[in-house]
This record gives sequence, C-alpha cells and structure tokens, in this order.
Amino acid sequence: MTKVQTSLRLDADTLSEAKEILKSLGLNFTDAVNIFTNMVVVNKGL
Repeated sequence: MTKVQTSLRLDADTLSEAKEILKSLGLNFTDAVNIFTNMVVVNKGL
C-alpha cells in the first residue's frame, strides 16, 4: 500500500486536546486519522 502525506487545518486547542486524549489511549494522531479514514471506507460514510 502506497502512503501519501496530507495536511489538515485544525483549531490548535482542539488538536492539542485530541492528542492528549489519543496519547492516553496509546494512539498518535496519525493512527487516529488512519482509523477514521478506514472506518469511513468500511461504513461507506460517517
């Protein structure tokens, strides 16, 4: 599988809080975005 790099524009405070929550779950932000993207594909939507 080919990997691509992308960029996002997010609210700085929200991103910081999300990263802390994800860290407590043993995930990093990239892993979380990949999980989200895969779930969109599996469910064919949100």
